[in-house]
Amino acid sequence: MKRRRIKGQALVELALFFPFFLLIILGGIIDFGFAFYNYISLQQVANDSVQWAADREITTFGEISGAVHKNIAKLGWKAALLTIHPLEFPEFTSLGEDYKGIKLTLTYNSPVYTPFYQTMFSATLGTPYIPLRTSVTYRISKVLKKR
Repeated sequence: MKRRRIKGQALVELALFFPFFLLIILGGIIDFGFAFYNYISLQQVANDSVQWAADREITTFGEISGAVHKNIAKLGWKAALLTIHPLEFPEFTSLGEDYKGIKLTLTYNSPVYTPFYQTMFSATLGTPYIPLRTSVTYRISKVLKKR
C-alpha cells in the first residue's frame, strides 16, 4: 500500500515540475537560437558594410553607418538596438608595403522572448537583451579594380 502512494507522489511531482522544466529548456533553445542567428547576421552586416566601404575608399562615418542601417533594415531589426562604434583606421605592413584599413565595431542587443530568461538577464545584466558584439577590419586597397 505504501508503494502506491510513493508512485503517485512521484507522478504528482513530475506533473508540477514538468511545465517549468519544459519552459526553461524550450525557451532556452528558442532564445539562444535567435541570439546565434542574430550574431551571424550581425557579423555579415559588418562584413558587407566594411567591404563595400574599403572597395570604394569611403572613410566617413556617415556613409558607412548609412550602409549598416540599410543592411539591418533588410533583416527587420530595430535600429535603436544597434550601436555603431567610432571607426578605427589601423595600419598594416604586408610584404614591405604599408596599407590602411577600416575597422568597424557593432553591438546589437538581441531580444529575449521567454519571460524566465528576460528576468534572468534583467537581474544579471540590467537589461532583458543578450548583448552581441563584433568587429571587422578590411584593408583599403591601393589599386582599385574597375567593375
